[in-house]
Amino acid sequence: MITSMVEVAVRGLLLAAAVGAGLRLLRVGNVLAQKATWSLVLAAAMAMPALLPVALRWNGPAAATLAVPAHWGFALECARGWIAAQGRNRRRTGFHASAEQGTSPGAD
Repeated sequence: MITSMVEVAVRGLLLAAAVGAGLRLLRVGNVLAQKATWSLVLAAAMAMPALLPVALRWNGPAAATLAVPAHWGFALECARGWIAAQGRNRRRTGFHASAEQGTSPGAD
């Protein structure tokens, strides 16, 4: 009994640490969003002891398969073609790096 309580407490702490790190990394400054997030963390931590037996009996989704191409050459060719097309589009529309800096291309 005490072992499962300690386990649930550690899981709650890990959940809180992960959510806290996420809030900090995403720089969430909205107090209502923070309050809602921490309320959900508290509710999840309180529900963990009740959900633990259900989670242990659950087999999870059926095994999923991921189709990976045998030859990555085709994917690389597609990526190179897309990158080349982006470069052609920038030249055709007159977009230059100097336009981002606020100078005209022929002002040199």
